[in-house]
Amino acid sequence: MGRPPSHFSTAVHSEALKAACKAAWAHLTRQQGNIGEASKKEDCWKAFLQTEICLPEGWETELAATPYNTPRTEEEALSMAWERLRHGFEGDVRTMETLEAVTGKQWVRSRRHDTVWSYAVLTWDQLRQKRGLGLKKIRGLIEMFAIWAGA
Repeated sequence: MGRPPSHFSTAVHSEALKAACKAAWAHLTRQQGNIGEASKKEDCWKAFLQTEICLPEGWETELAATPYNTPRTEEEALSMAWERLRHGFEGDVRTMETLEAVTGKQWVRSRRHDTVWSYAVLTWDQLRQKRGLGLKKIRGLIEMFAIWAGA
């Protein structure tokens, strides 16, 4: 997510995408029978992988170094945010009550005396298994961490 690098060339990528789409369409229209049905078959796309596509020079050099991860669900988005934020709080001995006061967000009353690190050391899966913490409470925890981290 975010903006492409400043050297990103929309024209090069646009031409590469056009060439790939044109090759895919040509491949599909050569299939026997209904194109829609043919396009659903694995064999159709395995055959397409053998197609040579003439792409503009230099398109590979402008690919992102890492894939863009776009969450598909709210839980996936929360998981990504948690894993991004939590490491900055490992070893933090403050209480959740202190974090609550600093961020202006309310935390679970019965858990206000828990240390911040006691949550930060948990992976997403461990946090999800913690009794009494549903997505709504976890969202609040992530918001508190994000505010404190300045994210």
